[in-house]
Amino acid sequence: MNPLRIGLLGVRAGQPYLEAIRQRDDLVVVALCDRETDPLAAAARAYAVDLAVTSDQRLWCSKLDAVLIAGPERLHRKHIMGALEAGAHVFCVGPLAGFGSDASRLVAQAEGYPNQRVMVGQPLRFHPLFAAISQLLASGQLGEIYAVRVSQWAAAEAWPGDDPTRAEAAGGTPPLL
Repeated sequence: MNPLRIGLLGVRAGQPYLEAIRQRDDLVVVALCDRETDPLAAAARAYAVDLAVTSDQRLWCSKLDAVLIAGPERLHRKHIMGALEAGAHVFCVGPLAGFGSDASRLVAQAEGYPNQRVMVGQPLRFHPLFAAISQLLASGQLGEIYAVRVSQWAAAEAWPGDDPTRAEAAGGTPPLL
Protein backbone atom coordinates (compact mmCIF):
# COMPACT_ATOMS: atom_id res chain seq x y z
CA MET A 1 0.00 0.00 0.00
CA ASN A 2 1.25 3.48 -0.84
CA PRO A 3 1.84 5.84 2.08
CA LEU A 4 -0.66 8.64 2.67
CA ARG A 5 0.58 11.90 1.19
CA ILE A 6 0.50 14.64 3.84
CA GLY A 7 0.68 18.41 3.49
CA LEU A 8 1.57 20.49 6.56
CA LEU A 9 0.57 24.10 7.17
CA GLY A 10 2.62 25.76 9.91
CA VAL A 11 6.08 24.22 10.12
CA ARG A 12 7.09 25.64 13.51
CA ALA A 13 4.03 24.52 15.44
CA GLY A 14 3.95 21.42 13.25
CA GLN A 15 7.50 20.33 14.13
CA PRO A 16 6.48 17.54 16.56
CA TYR A 17 4.10 16.16 13.95
CA LEU A 18 6.83 16.16 11.30
CA GLU A 19 8.98 14.09 13.65
CA ALA A 20 6.14 11.65 14.32
CA ILE A 21 5.32 11.29 10.62
CA ARG A 22 8.97 10.64 9.79
CA GLN A 23 8.85 7.55 12.01
CA ARG A 24 5.92 6.02 10.14
CA ASP A 25 6.08 3.92 6.98
CA ASP A 26 2.46 4.58 6.04
CA LEU A 27 2.77 8.40 5.95
CA VAL A 28 4.95 10.78 3.97
CA VAL A 29 5.09 14.59 4.04
CA VAL A 30 5.10 15.80 0.44
CA ALA A 31 4.28 19.49 0.90
CA LEU A 32 4.95 22.23 3.45
CA CYS A 33 3.39 25.66 3.77
CA ASP A 34 4.39 28.50 6.08
CA ARG A 35 4.39 32.27 5.68
CA GLU A 36 7.92 32.48 7.16
CA THR A 37 10.48 31.50 4.51
CA ASP A 38 13.45 30.64 6.76
CA PRO A 39 11.74 27.98 8.90
CA LEU A 40 9.96 26.72 5.79
CA ALA A 41 13.23 26.22 3.91
CA ALA A 42 14.88 24.61 6.95
CA ALA A 43 12.01 22.15 7.38
CA ALA A 44 11.99 21.32 3.66
CA ARG A 45 15.71 20.49 3.84
CA ALA A 46 15.45 18.57 7.11
CA TYR A 47 12.54 16.42 5.94
CA ALA A 48 13.45 16.19 2.24
CA VAL A 49 10.21 17.81 1.08
CA ASP A 50 10.27 19.12 -2.49
CA LEU A 51 7.19 21.35 -2.34
CA ALA A 52 7.61 24.20 0.16
CA VAL A 53 5.31 27.17 -0.43
CA THR A 54 4.28 30.35 1.36
CA SER A 55 0.76 30.39 -0.13
CA ASP A 56 -1.86 27.84 0.87
CA GLN A 57 -3.38 28.26 -2.61
CA ARG A 58 -0.32 26.56 -4.12
CA LEU A 59 -0.61 23.76 -1.57
CA TRP A 60 -4.11 22.87 -2.74
CA CYS A 61 -2.80 22.31 -6.26
CA SER A 62 -0.72 19.33 -5.12
CA LYS A 63 -2.26 15.88 -4.80
CA LEU A 64 -2.62 15.35 -1.05
CA ASP A 65 -4.46 12.66 0.87
CA ALA A 66 -4.52 14.68 4.08
CA VAL A 67 -3.53 18.08 5.44
CA LEU A 68 -2.22 18.72 8.93
CA ILE A 69 -3.08 22.26 9.99
CA ALA A 70 -0.78 23.64 12.69
CA GLY A 71 -1.01 27.35 11.93
CA PRO A 72 -2.70 30.19 13.79
CA GLU A 73 -6.26 29.48 14.89
CA ARG A 74 -7.61 32.54 13.09
CA LEU A 75 -6.73 30.80 9.80
CA HIS A 76 -8.15 27.38 10.65
CA ARG A 77 -11.48 27.87 8.85
CA LYS A 78 -9.80 29.06 5.66
CA HIS A 79 -7.28 26.21 5.71
CA ILE A 80 -9.79 23.51 6.64
CA MET A 81 -12.16 24.53 3.86
CA GLY A 82 -9.30 24.80 1.37
CA ALA A 83 -8.15 21.28 2.20
CA LEU A 84 -11.67 19.87 1.96
CA GLU A 85 -12.28 21.60 -1.36
CA ALA A 86 -9.01 20.08 -2.61
CA GLY A 87 -10.28 16.62 -1.65
CA ALA A 88 -8.04 16.05 1.39
CA HIS A 89 -8.78 14.80 4.88
CA VAL A 90 -7.90 17.25 7.69
CA PHE A 91 -6.15 17.00 11.04
CA CYS A 92 -6.33 20.41 12.71
CA VAL A 93 -4.25 21.14 15.79
CA GLY A 94 -6.94 22.50 18.10
CA PRO A 95 -8.87 24.35 18.99
CA LEU A 96 -11.06 24.23 15.91
CA ALA A 97 -12.26 27.82 16.31
CA GLY A 98 -12.18 30.63 18.81
CA PHE A 99 -15.87 30.58 19.59
CA GLY A 100 -18.46 27.81 19.77
CA SER A 101 -20.65 29.45 17.15
CA ASP A 102 -17.71 29.60 14.70
CA ALA A 103 -16.91 25.94 15.36
CA SER A 104 -20.56 24.97 14.79
CA ARG A 105 -20.62 26.77 11.43
CA LEU A 106 -17.36 25.13 10.40
CA VAL A 107 -18.64 21.67 11.35
CA ALA A 108 -21.82 22.30 9.34
CA GLN A 109 -19.75 23.32 6.31
CA ALA A 110 -17.45 20.30 6.67
CA GLU A 111 -20.48 17.99 6.67
CA GLY A 112 -20.87 19.00 3.02
CA TYR A 113 -17.80 16.84 2.30
CA PRO A 114 -19.00 13.36 3.34
CA ASN A 115 -16.01 11.55 1.80
CA GLN A 116 -13.47 13.41 3.92
CA ARG A 117 -12.79 13.47 7.62
CA VAL A 118 -11.90 16.40 9.86
CA MET A 119 -10.26 15.69 13.19
CA VAL A 120 -9.34 18.22 15.84
CA GLY A 121 -6.11 17.33 17.60
CA GLN A 122 -5.97 18.57 21.14
CA PRO A 123 -3.02 16.50 22.41
CA LEU A 124 -2.94 18.01 25.90
CA ARG A 125 -6.29 16.45 26.73
CA PHE A 126 -4.49 13.08 26.80
CA HIS A 127 -1.71 14.29 29.12
CA PRO A 128 -1.99 12.52 32.50
CA LEU A 129 -2.10 15.80 34.44
CA PHE A 130 -4.95 17.23 32.38
CA ALA A 131 -6.82 13.90 32.45
CA ALA A 132 -6.55 13.83 36.26
CA ILE A 133 -7.83 17.41 36.51
CA SER A 134 -10.73 16.56 34.21
CA GLN A 135 -11.65 13.52 36.33
CA LEU A 136 -11.44 15.56 39.52
CA LEU A 137 -13.74 18.23 38.11
CA ALA A 138 -16.20 15.64 36.81
CA SER A 139 -16.29 13.86 40.18
CA GLY A 140 -17.79 16.89 41.90
CA GLN A 141 -15.34 16.56 44.81
CA LEU A 142 -14.40 20.21 44.47
CA GLY A 143 -17.96 21.46 44.62
CA GLU A 144 -19.01 24.45 42.54
CA ILE A 145 -16.07 26.04 40.72
CA TYR A 146 -16.04 29.85 40.79
CA ALA A 147 -12.69 30.55 39.16
CA VAL A 148 -9.68 28.71 37.79
CA ARG A 149 -6.21 30.01 37.18
CA VAL A 150 -3.94 27.99 34.93
CA SER A 151 -0.35 28.71 34.13
CA GLN A 152 1.43 26.92 31.33
CA TRP A 153 4.51 27.79 29.36
CA ALA A 154 4.41 27.63 25.56
CA ALA A 155 6.83 28.92 22.95
CA ALA A 156 5.56 32.35 21.90
CA GLU A 157 7.67 32.23 18.74
CA ALA A 158 5.45 29.48 17.33
CA TRP A 159 3.69 32.13 15.23
CA PRO A 160 6.20 34.79 14.27
CA GLY A 161 4.67 38.22 13.87
CA ASP A 162 1.74 37.36 16.13
CA ASP A 163 1.59 37.54 19.88
CA PRO A 164 -0.26 34.29 20.57
CA THR A 165 -1.18 35.51 24.05
CA ARG A 166 -3.49 38.15 22.55
CA ALA A 167 -7.06 36.97 22.10
CA GLU A 168 -7.23 38.58 18.65
CA ALA A 169 -4.17 36.66 17.43
CA ALA A 170 -5.40 33.43 18.95
CA GLY A 171 -8.90 33.87 17.54
CA GLY A 172 -10.64 34.39 20.86
CA THR A 173 -9.52 31.40 22.90
CA PRO A 174 -6.66 30.91 25.30
CA PRO A 175 -3.84 29.81 22.99
CA LEU A 176 -2.63 26.22 22.90
CA LEU A 177 -5.18 24.93 25.43
